[in-house]
Amino acid sequence: QKTPNIARYALKYAECLQKLRKFDTCVSVIEQIKKLDKKELPHLDFLEGVLLVSQNRPRKALLLFKKAMEVISHMPDLHIKVGEAFIKLKEWEEAKNAFSQALQIDPENAGAHLGLGIALLRHDKLEDAIDHLLSSVSLIFNNALAHYFLGEAFYRLEMYERALEAFKVVTTYQP
Repeated sequence: QKTPNIARYALKYAECLQKLRKFDTCVSVIEQIKKLDKKELPHLDFLEGVLLVSQNRPRKALLLFKKAMEVISHMPDLHIKVGEAFIKLKEWEEAKNAFSQALQIDPENAGAHLGLGIALLRHDKLEDAIDHLLSSVSLIFNNALAHYFLGEAFYRLEMYERALEAFKVVTTYQP
């Protein structure tokens, strides 16, 4: 029987800490994993980048994502996080490219559709934004954020009834 990979478990532990916004503890765990298993460095670069995006440090995150991309470019979540970093930087074209790459890997990724919809919305491509936001909510209906941006797109197109429907869903899932 094979021994479990401690670094892999620690990586999942660090991911949980990140999702719980326990950033200092997460960074500490990442440093410990780096000492355990060099094979995990691309995943650690990705996770550190995610932390940096959540701390509003997107430029530094993009440097880590670039390193991770050399090994784990097959992960749609990596492209999604790159897109999120570009959204924080208001670099809409780069964000659109990143989310599009995620969708090439996984055409039914709700997060990639959401991100692309937001980037298109911010780039004033409202109809295209609506297409992707609708795709996102059709894949994960209870995502309040997707409904919010869908409502914003409908509102900007003066489709007030549709905007109202989307905003009502937001209050259902995010009261």
